[in-house]
Amino acid sequence: MLGLGRRLGARLARYRAPLSRLHSAEVSMGSYRAQGRHERAQVGAARVLDGKRVAAEWLEAIAADVAALPVSCPRPSLAVVHVAHRADSALYVERKREACARVGIDDWSVDLPPAISQAELLRTVRELAADKRVHGLLVQLPLPAHLDEAEILNAIPTCKDVDAFNPVNAGRLAMRGREPAFLPCCPKGMLELLDRSGISVVGKHACVIGSSNTVGNPLSSMLLKRGAAAVTVCDTRQALSEEHRAQLTQISRSADLVVAAVGRAGLVTRSWVRPGAVVLDVGINTEGLVPGEHSADGRPFRVVGDVLHGEVSQVASALTPVPGGVGPMTIAALMQNTLLAAEHARRKQPGGKASKAASQDSHGAGGDGKKFTDPAA
Repeated sequence: MLGLGRRLGARLARYRAPLSRLHSAEVSMGSYRAQGRHERAQVGAARVLDGKRVAAEWLEAIAADVAALPVSCPRPSLAVVHVAHRADSALYVERKREACARVGIDDWSVDLPPAISQAELLRTVRELAADKRVHGLLVQLPLPAHLDEAEILNAIPTCKDVDAFNPVNAGRLAMRGREPAFLPCCPKGMLELLDRSGISVVGKHACVIGSSNTVGNPLSSMLLKRGAAAVTVCDTRQALSEEHRAQLTQISRSADLVVAAVGRAGLVTRSWVRPGAVVLDVGINTEGLVPGEHSADGRPFRVVGDVLHGEVSQVASALTPVPGGVGPMTIAALMQNTLLAAEHARRKQPGGKASKAASQDSHGAGGDGKKFTDPAA
């Protein structure tokens, strides 16, 4: 009987081993399936950073600040000097005028013919600059080729330079311990969008593709001042060789934050973005449509960015759409800069005081809450 019991125990052990391995396999397969479901959930699940919605909330707050100004304080005013020679520029100016009406800022915009002379344009800018009723002043860029852009921008006083394109404001932004009167609207809007979306740049590596004076260069300075650990600015103005393109891809893929601001449709593809990175698409490009087709707003073309969204959304954790991403935030930032300019003009008056809205702004004076300063004062 003892021998029979041992033989039965051995047979049962042989059966238990396969059952144990089968159970382990089922557990492993279950884990694999769960992992697969998680991975599938991540595919195409990039969070959309809805600049249009966030900008609407920001504009609503700005409108409340404008409405709360004392009766004795003149309404903020913005003058946009527009040399009408491009359809896209006309569209941007119209968006700015609509925003002014929305928040209660007086619109002093001026439309000028494309053949205007340098002297005539300069005279118009100087007249608006000298008018105390005008708080914010900008010249819509680009200008026609026959006009000297640098001379025109130099004519805008720093205290009214709400686009922050005057070389004095641009230089102060690039210097340590020297704050500009205003931050450039596009980078300012981008940082505001990140803030309101709960995305921090502190300790992160940012790759800025594009080195323009309006986006790439100022944004790099602002990111460093906001605590980014490293900022790599990539210049793509020259035609890239295969070797250089591969290097650029590697740099971009190593970044936590990728900003595409080149103006080249579909430049940034999936291979440029590491999984989980945040991608901000600043590019504005137009693609023609098949005859008879129209975009959502009825135009015979559609607007696309520098990022190939269908691919990048598969790997990025967050991504701005085009249109409806950075653009609306840029205009909202312009409205706030104009409000700050009006507040500054008020403070220069005898007994003038800043409103609560201006004193609590974290982006209007260097983006770090420091006191608003006028380089021209």
